[in-house]
Amino acid sequence: MAADTPAFGPNTWLVEEMFEQYRSNPQDVSPAWREFFADYRRNGNGSGTAVAEPGAAAPDVADG
Repeated sequence: MAADTPAFGPNTWLVEEMFEQYRSNPQDVSPAWREFFADYRRNGNGSGTAVAEPGAAAPDVADG
């Protein structure tokens, strides 16, 4: 994956939206998303691209 390619591809918007919801009120997202975001970090390049800790996978959309 190229350095400027978002880690979540075309689903980056969903992860960002869910993260903002989590930041506002963690109880508004499913337990699977809360677990994912517990160690989630955005990259620092200002591009709005999100990255997660190595080995972390976003929960299935069906999870919440």
